[in-house]
Amino acid sequence: MESSKTNLMISKVDVDETCVGSQDDSSIDRKEGKKRIMVVAVERKGKWVSKVYGKVIKIASRKNLQNFIQEHICNKAEIRTEGWKGYLGLEEEFCNLAKEKSGKKGENFP
Repeated sequence: MESSKTNLMISKVDVDETCVGSQDDSSIDRKEGKKRIMVVAVERKGKWVSKVYGKVIKIASRKNLQNFIQEHICNKAEIRTEGWKGYLGLEEEFCNLAKEKSGKKGENFP
């Protein structure tokens, strides 16, 4: 299913990239194997989730993450992500982007 890209996320948004697919011992961290890298954005309103967007990307680079955020999230939204190097410098375009240590098993991202 393709997004219309006309209904941007505007409030509190968590963005993260992860590997998806079946068990693959040759795929370590974000390196390619049989798994694919996916970036996901979740918009929260209060204690509820209001929107979710996701996209498979070739690599978790700054350019790919920036394109995904531009397509789905208003640049005034409160964006929270973890410290992956692909997010470096995106604060210049997205003034409310905050990087937060994800903690063990993503404990800081409920």
